[in-house]
Amino acid sequence: MSFLKTVGAWFGGGLVGYILAALASQAVVLIGLTQLGLSMSLGDALGSMIHAVFNMPALLIVILLGYAIAFGVARQIKKFLPNLSQIAYPIAGAVAIGTALGLMHMQFGVFPILGAQETYGLMLQLLAGAVGGAAFEVLRPKNNEHTAVA
Repeated sequence: MSFLKTVGAWFGGGLVGYILAALASQAVVLIGLTQLGLSMSLGDALGSMIHAVFNMPALLIVILLGYAIAFGVARQIKKFLPNLSQIAYPIAGAVAIGTALGLMHMQFGVFPILGAQETYGLMLQLLAGAVGGAAFEVLRPKNNEHTAVA
């Protein structure tokens, strides 16, 4: 049962990270459009934000895969550095998104997530990853944790 709860926490954290990353990306794009002189109604802006959340499945998959790897590494590190317990997963979430974006940039020469092409957009993506990691920390089962003996 603990495994299923961990999987649920991983998916929940991934979903939180994904929603925030999609919203942040679209917000950066909308800000860029307004800087170009284009205007839109609040309804159009909100509609485009909702559209972004429901139409970036590849980003969700990338985040879930990245979290699976990063959270596994964080779990191992926590065994030897138990004082990192509260921040291990948020850091891992930010690292997962940063690594994924970095690898995609190396492969394609640009960030495929349009909203990550600006520095502040990239920082928002990392923050979304950290919040998703924090959500995993809150949701995950904690009853069978092992800590290293000094």
